[in-house]
Amino acid sequence: MKVLVIGETCKDVFVYGSARRLAPEAPVPVFEPTQVLSSPGMATNVYRNLCVLNSDIKLVSLNCKKSLF
Repeated sequence: MKVLVIGETCKDVFVYGSARRLAPEAPVPVFEPTQVLSSPGMATNVYRNLCVLNSDIKLVSLNCKKSLF
C-alpha cells in the first residue's frame, strides 16, 4: 500500500515541572520546569506512525515561518 502524507509540520514541546508558590505580584503560580521533551508533530507525527506499519510512505510538508498573529 502506498501512502502520501500532505500537511504542515511543527515541533511538539512538552514541559514538565511544578508550581509550589505564588508570584508576589499577582495570585498566579510560578512554574519551575524540570524536564523538557520535544518531538515532531502534526503531519510528521502521522508520517512516523505510518512508517511503523509500512515502508512505502512519502511526506510532503508545508513549513510556515511567518506567524499569523
